[in-house]
Amino acid sequence: NSGKIANSIVYLINKDDEPAIEGLQAAGFAMSIHYSPSDRGIIENCGVISTETATVPSIKAEGVAAGFIWQNYGTLKGSYVRAMNSYEDVVIQGYEAYGFIYSGNASVGGNSVEECYVVGTVKGSLNAAGFVGSNNADGVIKKCYANANVSASLTNELAKASGFAHWSGGKNQWNENDATVYKHWIVNCYAAGTVSGYTTSGFAYSAF
Repeated sequence: NSGKIANSIVYLINKDDEPAIEGLQAAGFAMSIHYSPSDRGIIENCGVISTETATVPSIKAEGVAAGFIWQNYGTLKGSYVRAMNSYEDVVIQGYEAYGFIYSGNASVGGNSVEECYVVGTVKGSLNAAGFVGSNNADGVIKKCYANANVSASLTNELAKASGFAHWSGGKNQWNENDATVYKHWIVNCYAAGTVSGYTTSGFAYSAF
């Protein structure tokens, strides 16, 4: 997508006790928002809604699962991941699992996620976070929240579970060619729910 998607919903309906979306890598709404020097993709006022109970995952990946989008090179606004009713749940499960977005690493011009939220369950083996896996290369996340039960199941020091973000930052924080300082900002966001695993943090595992 290098254009715009707005006011659209994906309904997750499991069939025969199988995940609604399943793959090597998986995302509830889209795999990527595209960036080019002349254009930036936009997704606005869109949702992923589960109509199932928590008996099986709604979204499942052998690798990385993300509730809404796998990789963001553009702009996300006013979008969400949730169940249709209070007695239902949206369950995101993978070797790594993230409630809303896996990676927001646009290398040119940054990306933004604003006024988005997740309500559900996030289950990873290695790493898991309620909202985002990595926010780097000038990415900005603001006015977002995750109300999620997050868990990382591996019982070793590499397994990490966080309420909102796995990490925010990046090694290329200073661009010598154009004297740009990358921001990696998470602003006015919050996390609620439970976090369990070998290494746990209420909001973020690392910010640097």
